[in-house]
Amino acid sequence: MGKRRTWLRSLGTIGLVAALSGCAPIERARSLFDADDRDRLIVFADASLAPIVPMVTSDFEGANPHARLDISLRSSGEIMETLLGGTHFDAVLLGGDTFGVPLVEAGLIKIGTMRPIASNWLVIATPRGSALEVQSPQDLLRAEVERIGIADWERSALGRYAFQSLDNLELWEPLADKRVKTKDERELVKKVRDGDVDAAILYSSSAAGDGPVMGQAPLPEQSHRPIIYYVGISQKTKYSIMRSQFSAYLISQRGQRHFESAGFRMLNLR
Repeated sequence: MGKRRTWLRSLGTIGLVAALSGCAPIERARSLFDADDRDRLIVFADASLAPIVPMVTSDFEGANPHARLDISLRSSGEIMETLLGGTHFDAVLLGGDTFGVPLVEAGLIKIGTMRPIASNWLVIATPRGSALEVQSPQDLLRAEVERIGIADWERSALGRYAFQSLDNLELWEPLADKRVKTKDERELVKKVRDGDVDAAILYSSSAAGDGPVMGQAPLPEQSHRPIIYYVGISQKTKYSIMRSQFSAYLISQRGQRHFESAGFRMLNLR
Protein backbone atom coordinates (compact mmCIF):
# COMPACT_ATOMS: atom_id res chain seq x y z
CA MET A 1 0.00 0.00 0.00
CA GLY A 2 2.87 2.37 0.90
CA LYS A 3 4.52 1.80 -2.48
CA ARG A 4 1.25 2.53 -4.27
CA ARG A 5 0.86 5.88 -2.46
CA THR A 6 4.44 6.83 -3.26
CA TRP A 7 3.86 5.95 -6.92
CA LEU A 8 0.66 8.04 -7.06
CA ARG A 9 2.37 10.99 -5.42
CA SER A 10 5.22 10.83 -7.92
CA LEU A 11 2.77 10.56 -10.80
CA GLY A 12 0.95 13.69 -9.58
CA THR A 13 4.20 15.62 -9.36
CA ILE A 14 5.22 14.53 -12.87
CA GLY A 15 1.80 15.53 -14.18
CA LEU A 16 2.09 19.02 -12.65
CA VAL A 17 5.55 19.55 -14.11
CA ALA A 18 4.39 18.32 -17.51
CA ALA A 19 1.39 20.63 -17.47
CA LEU A 20 3.55 23.60 -16.58
CA SER A 21 6.12 22.70 -19.22
CA GLY A 22 3.45 22.52 -21.86
CA CYS A 23 2.01 25.94 -21.02
CA ALA A 24 5.07 28.11 -20.41
CA PRO A 25 8.76 28.12 -19.50
CA ILE A 26 10.02 27.45 -16.02
CA GLU A 27 9.60 31.13 -15.08
CA ARG A 28 5.85 30.62 -15.37
CA ALA A 29 6.00 27.73 -12.90
CA ARG A 30 7.99 29.86 -10.48
CA SER A 31 5.50 32.69 -10.81
CA LEU A 32 2.72 30.45 -9.53
CA PHE A 33 4.49 30.36 -6.20
CA ASP A 34 5.99 33.87 -6.13
CA ALA A 35 3.23 35.87 -7.84
CA ASP A 36 2.35 39.20 -6.22
CA ASP A 37 -1.01 40.30 -7.59
CA ARG A 38 -1.14 43.51 -5.55
CA ASP A 39 -1.35 46.88 -7.33
CA ARG A 40 2.27 47.93 -7.83
CA LEU A 41 2.44 51.68 -7.28
CA ILE A 42 5.59 53.27 -8.69
CA VAL A 43 6.64 56.29 -6.64
CA PHE A 44 9.65 58.57 -7.20
CA ALA A 45 10.76 60.43 -4.07
CA ASP A 46 13.33 63.08 -3.24
CA ALA A 47 16.46 61.45 -1.81
CA SER A 48 16.18 63.36 1.47
CA LEU A 49 13.00 61.42 2.25
CA ALA A 50 14.96 58.17 2.61
CA PRO A 51 14.42 57.94 6.42
CA ILE A 52 10.64 57.75 6.07
CA VAL A 53 10.48 55.24 3.20
CA PRO A 54 10.62 52.03 5.29
CA MET A 55 8.03 53.36 7.76
CA VAL A 56 5.63 54.69 5.15
CA THR A 57 5.93 51.57 2.99
CA SER A 58 5.28 49.18 5.85
CA ASP A 59 2.44 51.23 7.31
CA PHE A 60 0.65 52.00 4.04
CA GLU A 61 0.91 48.45 2.72
CA GLY A 62 -0.30 47.12 6.07
CA ALA A 63 -3.40 49.30 5.87
CA ASN A 64 -3.88 48.60 2.14
CA PRO A 65 -3.10 44.88 1.53
CA HIS A 66 -4.02 45.22 -2.14
CA ALA A 67 -1.25 47.79 -2.76
CA ARG A 68 2.54 47.52 -3.02
CA LEU A 69 4.72 50.64 -2.95
CA ASP A 70 7.81 50.67 -5.17
CA ILE A 71 9.68 53.83 -4.10
CA SER A 72 12.75 55.05 -6.00
CA LEU A 73 14.92 57.72 -4.35
CA ARG A 74 16.58 60.39 -6.50
CA SER A 75 17.20 64.12 -6.46
CA SER A 76 14.09 66.12 -7.37
CA GLY A 77 15.78 67.45 -10.49
CA GLU A 78 16.69 63.95 -11.65
CA ILE A 79 13.11 62.83 -11.00
CA MET A 80 11.77 65.68 -13.13
CA GLU A 81 14.14 64.86 -16.00
CA THR A 82 13.36 61.13 -15.78
CA LEU A 83 9.60 61.64 -15.89
CA LEU A 84 9.76 64.23 -18.65
CA GLY A 85 11.69 61.58 -20.58
CA GLY A 86 8.67 59.28 -20.52
CA THR A 87 9.29 56.97 -17.54
CA HIS A 88 6.06 55.60 -16.06
CA PHE A 89 5.11 56.59 -12.51
CA ASP A 90 2.06 56.71 -10.28
CA ALA A 91 3.13 59.38 -7.79
CA VAL A 92 6.02 61.69 -6.93
CA LEU A 93 7.28 63.17 -3.67
CA LEU A 94 9.27 66.28 -4.55
CA GLY A 95 11.40 68.63 -2.49
CA GLY A 96 9.71 71.79 -3.78
CA ASP A 97 7.25 72.93 -6.42
CA THR A 98 10.08 74.13 -8.68
CA PHE A 99 10.40 70.61 -10.04
CA GLY A 100 6.69 69.84 -9.92
CA VAL A 101 5.38 72.73 -12.02
CA PRO A 102 7.08 71.52 -15.26
CA LEU A 103 5.50 68.10 -14.72
CA VAL A 104 2.05 69.67 -14.30
CA GLU A 105 2.59 71.86 -17.37
CA ALA A 106 3.64 68.80 -19.38
CA GLY A 107 0.39 67.07 -18.43
CA LEU A 108 2.15 64.37 -16.41
CA ILE A 109 0.82 65.30 -12.96
CA LYS A 110 -2.92 65.60 -12.56
CA ILE A 111 -3.93 69.21 -11.91
CA GLY A 112 -5.08 69.69 -8.34
CA THR A 113 -3.18 66.73 -6.91
CA MET A 114 0.00 68.62 -5.93
CA ARG A 115 -0.34 68.84 -2.16
CA PRO A 116 2.15 69.92 0.54
CA ILE A 117 3.05 67.13 2.94
CA ALA A 118 5.93 68.38 5.13
CA SER A 119 8.61 71.02 5.55
CA ASN A 120 12.30 71.26 6.40
CA TRP A 121 15.03 73.79 7.09
CA LEU A 122 18.74 74.17 6.38
CA VAL A 123 21.61 73.73 8.81
CA ILE A 124 25.38 73.81 8.62
CA ALA A 125 26.43 70.31 9.57
CA THR A 126 29.75 68.71 10.49
CA PRO A 127 30.91 65.18 11.29
CA ARG A 128 29.94 64.33 14.85
CA GLY A 129 32.94 64.75 17.07
CA SER A 130 34.55 67.35 14.81
CA ALA A 131 36.61 69.98 16.62
CA LEU A 132 35.23 72.60 14.24
CA GLU A 133 32.68 74.97 15.78
CA VAL A 134 30.26 76.78 13.51
CA GLN A 135 27.89 79.31 15.05
CA SER A 136 26.86 81.26 11.95
CA PRO A 137 27.12 81.04 8.14
CA GLN A 138 29.94 83.60 8.21
CA ASP A 139 32.07 81.08 10.12
CA LEU A 140 32.38 79.14 6.85
CA LEU A 141 34.82 81.81 5.69
CA ARG A 142 37.33 80.84 8.37
CA ALA A 143 40.61 79.33 7.15
CA GLU A 144 40.13 76.05 9.01
CA VAL A 145 36.99 75.35 6.96
CA GLU A 146 38.60 74.12 3.75
CA ARG A 147 35.89 71.92 2.17
CA ILE A 148 32.17 72.71 2.22
CA GLY A 149 29.82 70.09 0.80
CA ILE A 150 26.85 71.30 -1.23
CA ALA A 151 24.39 69.15 -3.19
CA ASP A 152 24.08 69.74 -6.94
CA TRP A 153 22.54 73.22 -7.13
CA GLU A 154 21.11 72.59 -10.60
CA ARG A 155 19.40 69.20 -10.17
CA SER A 156 18.93 68.87 -6.41
CA ALA A 157 16.31 70.72 -4.38
CA LEU A 158 18.69 70.80 -1.41
CA GLY A 159 21.43 72.30 -3.58
CA ARG A 160 19.09 74.98 -4.92
CA TYR A 161 18.02 76.01 -1.43
CA ALA A 162 21.68 76.10 -0.33
CA PHE A 163 22.57 78.27 -3.33
CA GLN A 164 19.70 80.68 -2.63
CA SER A 165 20.69 81.01 1.01
CA LEU A 166 24.43 81.50 0.50
CA ASP A 167 23.84 83.84 -2.44
CA ASN A 168 21.44 86.03 -0.44
CA LEU A 169 23.94 86.08 2.43
CA GLU A 170 26.62 87.16 -0.08
CA LEU A 171 28.66 84.05 0.65
CA TRP A 172 28.25 82.07 -2.57
CA GLU A 173 31.16 83.59 -4.50
CA PRO A 174 33.48 84.05 -1.49
CA LEU A 175 33.12 80.30 -0.81
CA ALA A 176 33.65 79.22 -4.43
CA ASP A 177 37.07 77.64 -3.84
CA LYS A 178 35.78 75.67 -0.87
CA ARG A 179 32.65 74.20 -2.44
CA VAL A 180 32.52 70.43 -2.98
CA LYS A 181 29.61 69.49 -5.24
CA THR A 182 27.79 66.20 -4.68
CA LYS A 183 25.04 64.45 -6.62
CA ASP A 184 22.34 64.65 -3.98
CA GLU A 185 21.58 64.68 -0.28
CA ARG A 186 22.47 61.03 0.32
CA GLU A 187 25.92 61.41 -1.21
CA LEU A 188 26.46 64.61 0.75
CA VAL A 189 25.56 62.95 4.05
CA LYS A 190 28.06 60.19 3.28
CA LYS A 191 30.82 62.74 2.63
CA VAL A 192 30.11 64.43 5.96
CA ARG A 193 29.98 61.12 7.77
CA ASP A 194 33.28 59.96 6.25
CA GLY A 195 35.01 63.27 6.94
CA ASP A 196 35.51 64.07 3.25
CA VAL A 197 34.24 67.62 3.89
CA ASP A 198 34.68 69.85 6.92
CA ALA A 199 31.12 71.14 6.80
CA ALA A 200 28.04 70.90 4.60
CA ILE A 201 24.69 72.54 3.99
CA LEU A 202 22.08 69.90 4.84
CA TYR A 203 18.45 69.58 5.73
CA SER A 204 17.88 69.58 9.46
CA SER A 205 16.26 66.13 9.17
CA SER A 206 19.58 64.73 7.87
CA ALA A 207 21.40 65.92 10.98
CA ALA A 208 18.75 64.98 13.52
CA GLY A 209 19.31 62.48 16.32
CA ASP A 210 22.58 60.98 17.51
CA GLY A 211 23.90 59.86 14.13
CA PRO A 212 27.34 60.55 12.62
CA VAL A 213 26.22 63.95 11.24
CA MET A 214 25.66 66.88 13.58
CA GLY A 215 23.82 70.11 12.81
CA GLN A 216 25.58 73.12 14.32
CA ALA A 217 23.96 76.30 13.02
CA PRO A 218 20.76 77.02 11.07
CA LEU A 219 20.74 79.15 7.95
CA PRO A 220 18.25 82.04 8.05
CA GLU A 221 14.96 80.78 6.64
CA GLN A 222 14.26 84.13 5.01
CA SER A 223 17.41 83.65 2.90
CA HIS A 224 15.79 80.97 0.71
CA ARG A 225 12.40 79.85 -0.55
CA PRO A 226 10.29 77.86 1.94
CA ILE A 227 11.33 74.20 1.93
CA ILE A 228 8.10 72.32 1.36
CA TYR A 229 7.68 68.75 0.12
CA TYR A 230 4.84 67.95 -2.26
CA VAL A 231 3.05 64.82 -3.38
CA GLY A 232 1.74 64.70 -6.95
CA ILE A 233 -0.32 62.02 -8.67
CA SER A 234 0.29 60.87 -12.23
CA GLN A 235 -2.24 61.88 -14.85
CA LYS A 236 -1.94 58.38 -16.35
CA THR A 237 -2.02 56.20 -13.25
CA LYS A 238 -4.38 53.26 -13.64
CA TYR A 239 -4.84 52.96 -9.89
CA SER A 240 -7.65 55.10 -8.56
CA ILE A 241 -6.26 54.47 -5.08
CA MET A 242 -3.41 56.85 -5.90
CA ARG A 243 -5.76 59.76 -6.43
CA SER A 244 -7.11 59.54 -2.94
CA GLN A 245 -5.76 57.05 -0.44
CA PHE A 246 -2.02 57.56 -0.88
CA SER A 247 -1.91 61.36 -0.70
CA ALA A 248 -4.61 61.34 1.98
CA TYR A 249 -2.49 58.91 3.99
CA LEU A 250 0.59 61.15 3.81
CA ILE A 251 -1.24 64.12 5.35
CA SER A 252 -3.17 62.04 7.87
CA GLN A 253 -2.09 61.88 11.49
CA ARG A 254 -0.89 58.35 10.84
CA GLY A 255 1.34 59.39 7.94
CA GLN A 256 2.47 62.66 9.50
CA ARG A 257 3.90 61.00 12.57
CA HIS A 258 6.48 59.26 10.37
CA PHE A 259 7.67 62.60 8.98
CA GLU A 260 7.83 64.05 12.48
CA SER A 261 9.76 61.11 13.92
CA ALA A 262 12.30 61.46 11.09
CA GLY A 263 12.97 65.11 11.94
CA PHE A 264 10.78 66.88 9.38
CA ARG A 265 8.65 69.87 10.22
CA MET A 266 4.90 69.44 10.09
CA LEU A 267 2.59 71.79 8.21
CA ASN A 268 -0.86 72.93 9.21
CA LEU A 269 -2.56 70.59 6.77
CA ARG A 270 -6.07 70.80 8.17
